[in-house]
Amino acid sequence: MQTKLIGIRVALLALVACALTPAIAAAANAPDLTFPTGTLLSAGSKFKGTSVGSSPNFTTTGGETFWGCTKTEVTGTLTKNKGSEIEADIESFSISGTGLGGICTGTILPQTDWIFASGTNGLPWCLRSTSTMKEDEAQIRGGSCTGVSRPIRIVQITTLEIPLECVYERTAPIAGTYTTDPEDARLTFTGAEWLRTAGGFACAAAWKLDFNFTLERDEATASPLYIS
Repeated sequence: MQTKLIGIRVALLALVACALTPAIAAAANAPDLTFPTGTLLSAGSKFKGTSVGSSPNFTTTGGETFWGCTKTEVTGTLTKNKGSEIEADIESFSISGTGLGGICTGTILPQTDWIFASGTNGLPWCLRSTSTMKEDEAQIRGGSCTGVSRPIRIVQITTLEIPLECVYERTAPIAGTYTTDPEDARLTFTGAEWLRTAGGFACAAAWKLDFNFTLERDEATASPLYIS
C-alpha cells in the first residue's frame, strides 16, 4: 500500500510540474517592437519618447523633492529588433520644466537646469530588453549598444549669484518596465540613483530620478509604437 501511495504522489507531482511549465515558458521576456501592431519595426527606424503623467521627478535619498520638472524627451535609433531582443541607441535625453528657457523650477532652491549633453554623460545610451531579463523588463546603460558600457552623468546647474555646478554619476544600468500591446509602448524607470562626483558640500550627495516615456515614430505625424 505504501508503495502505491508513493507512486500516486510522484504522478501528482509530475502533473503539477507539467501544468506549471507552460506558465513559466509564457512568462519569459521575448519582446517585439511593432508598428503597426503585429509588424516588426525595422532596424534603423527613428523613434522619440515623451513623458506622460507625473514624470520626471527628482528626489533626495530621503525622499524630499526640491525641483519641479514637467517633461522628459528622448530621441534615438532602433538597432536590433529580432523577436526576442530589442536594442536601440538613445541619442538625446532632456528633462525640462516651466522655468525660463524650459528649466526646472525650484520649490525651495532657485531654478535648476539638468544637463544630459553628449559631452558630459556618455550619450548615446543603450536601451535594451532581452530574453535574459525579467518579464517586461528594459534597461538603459551609458554607451551605444554596440560599444563599450560607460557611466551616465548628470550635470546640475543651479541659478545663484554665482551658478552652482554639481556633477553626478551612475555606473550600473537603470532597470525599468514596459507596457505591452494593446497599450502603447511606455517605459517606466523608478528610483534610479546618481551619486555626486564633483561640486563640493553645497551639492546634494545623491539624487534619485523617476521618469517615463511613450515610444513613437520620430516623424512629422507621430504614431505610437507597441511591444508584444
